[in-house]
Amino acid sequence: MGITYKVRYQTMYDYMKSNPEEGAYRGAFDESRRKLRALDPVVIAKNTGCPYDEKTGDFTLDCFGQLLSIPYPHGDVFFAGTAEKPDISWRLIALNYFSHAVDLPLSGKWISYKDQPRGAVFYPNIRQNVIEPMGVFYDSCNPDILKAALPEIGFSIVENKADLSAQGFFAPRIPARIQFWAGDEDFPGAFQLLFDATISEQMHIEDSVALCSLVADLIQEQYRLKLKKTAGDNR
Repeated sequence: MGITYKVRYQTMYDYMKSNPEEGAYRGAFDESRRKLRALDPVVIAKNTGCPYDEKTGDFTLDCFGQLLSIPYPHGDVFFAGTAEKPDISWRLIALNYFSHAVDLPLSGKWISYKDQPRGAVFYPNIRQNVIEPMGVFYDSCNPDILKAALPEIGFSIVENKADLSAQGFFAPRIPARIQFWAGDEDFPGAFQLLFDATISEQMHIEDSVALCSLVADLIQEQYRLKLKKTAGDNR
């Protein structure tokens, strides 16, 4: 069965905003823009599943509950309706998606990062910097507050064998599923990040490394924000 994509618009949170110069990323941005300009916007819209407004020249990407605006052919990334930009790595992988995506339906089959072609090469980095730390994070967090925070970044809670599982979308063709298990006296907490089996068709393998980090960062930052707000409401 395929996965239904639904637009979700959420509040833009302060921790998401970042407007740094492209600096060392400039070459990567320039190359991504070159590829974008080489494609017709009608083709891009079909490949990405993202709407294109001919009047404004903007594509709209719903990315983990945030509407992002990508002007064509300029190729920058803004929070829709604002002059604010996401973190630079978030901007780059979002822009890359627009020149890399293909018109291919979701498989409905979930795989881990290491199950991708060449995924085993990068998996030790993902395990050390994302998978294991997120297991530790879950052991130290309040799971009820985390569960309440996830919909605020576009994740819908799903029921399965994990203690907490949720699903969100980086893009219409790139869903992500997160799963947590609480630890005990014998085993630490565990975290799993899954993607549709078509992810390697839609995103470069190195961009999906950045995507794993983005998911982990959003979850932790939104949890901290929710925890702070909950503490304030309870005073």
